[in-house]
Amino acid sequence: MHSWGEGPSAWEALDAIPYESVVSVSVGLRGEAAQVALPADRRGFGYLCPSREEKSVLGCVWDSCAFPGQKAANEAGSSDETIPEARLSVMMGGARDRGLIDASDDDVVGTAMDALVRHMDVNLGKKGEGADAVMVSRARHAIP
Repeated sequence: MHSWGEGPSAWEALDAIPYESVVSVSVGLRGEAAQVALPADRRGFGYLCPSREEKSVLGCVWDSCAFPGQKAANEAGSSDETIPEARLSVMMGGARDRGLIDASDDDVVGTAMDALVRHMDVNLGKKGEGADAVMVSRARHAIP
């Protein structure tokens, strides 16, 4: 044990903690595509992928189930409760695939779309062209 005044400073100790980076592909679906991706009997937080089964994909958060109050607004600024909506976030990278943080958006989206086909039987095309919205986010040094 260190007594006060000995050892590394708090900043040095925190700086020594290794961090991993994460890439997220968020997918927004409306109408029939939303009902296919997240039918009424498929509810929950999402899923995690065991490392022995997936190299790049950490898991998928079913945002529209986990955070139902965050329903998207239409162009007029109001949400239409009658239109089914699904929001999914495919989380990738981490210690499993450190290079993914620097991959092109097209490669990252392609990896996410492949995962949605394999894990959920949801085919939105290699570039996500079947989705209403696709967004790539990168978080460097995100997971200690």
